[in-house]
Amino acid sequence: MEAGDKPGALAIMNSVDVTQIKNPLPLINASISLINESKTDEALEMLNKVITQFPTQAEGYYYRGRAYVAAKKYPEAKADLEKFVSMAPPDAREVPDAKKILEQIKDAK
Repeated sequence: MEAGDKPGALAIMNSVDVTQIKNPLPLINASISLINESKTDEALEMLNKVITQFPTQAEGYYYRGRAYVAAKKYPEAKADLEKFVSMAPPDAREVPDAKKILEQIKDAK
C-alpha cells in the first residue's frame, strides 16, 4: 500500500491467514481503501475476517457499518454502528460520526 500498489497489496492481504495476524489495522486500512473505491463487497469480506479474528476491536464494527451504509444495507449498518458506539471509548474520534450516521439511517430500510 505504501508503495502505491493497492491491487498488489490487497492481493497479498487477501491471501494472508487472518488467524496469524496480531494487528488488524493493516486489514482495516485496506478495507477503508476498498470502501472509498466503492468495492463494498470486498471491503465487507475483509472486515468480516477482521471481526471474526478480533471481535473486541471496535473499529472493525465501525468500518463494517460504513461499508454496509455504502452497500445500502441499513439494518446491518445500524447493528454494527450501535455495537461500535457501545464498545468504543467515548472519546474515540469515530463516535460522533457513528452517531450521526445512526441518526441519518434510523428510519431507512
